[in-house]
Amino acid sequence: MDDHASLCAAPEEESKFHITIQKGMSLPRMKKCSCCPTPLYHCPFCVTEVFKPTRQSKLRCHMNGHMRRAFFFDDYTIHRCALGCRKQQHFHCLYCSATILRRCDIKNHLSICFKKHMLSSPTPAYEKSSLLPTLKQESVTSTQLSCPRSPSNSLSPAAPMQDSSPVSPALGPISETPSHVSFPPSPSTLFQFQENRKIDVIC
Repeated sequence: MDDHASLCAAPEEESKFHITIQKGMSLPRMKKCSCCPTPLYHCPFCVTEVFKPTRQSKLRCHMNGHMRRAFFFDDYTIHRCALGCRKQQHFHCLYCSATILRRCDIKNHLSICFKKHMLSSPTPAYEKSSLLPTLKQESVTSTQLSCPRSPSNSLSPAAPMQDSSPVSPALGPISETPSHVSFPPSPSTLFQFQENRKIDVIC
């Protein structure tokens, strides 16, 4: 493998996608090679027969052309590949190993392949189990935050107060004070008693 091929293969080893499939609007980092007499810049999407190594400014213009001819799907940019995978320039699928020649056909292929990919790759079990503690914690927190209404705070009418003293069916309410307990007379009673005695003495 020459230096140009190693430059093209290096980013692909770090990612699960083909080098022509980039995240967002990003582009591979442009690097100089050591296979040319004078270190020049190679296109990461084309072989040297398609695009000859050149200066960085010319390569930047060439990469802008790749961006204009690219196909955008979801959060990815699929550039046209000229690395010799096939005789004609083509596009690589985002979900399978298929290659599509025409740009107008890649949309239909990706829509079908995307549905197959979603059906064949359900959520892993470990991801579901990792969500359980979070859901339990959220339910406990919501239970703690909610303030249930106590029966004492309800708006139902208050029950009438009832006398707790026992009631005799014949004598009516029974007083809790014993009958033999005597209380001192009040001042008004003493005054009236003294006045009555004065009247008796005069008479």
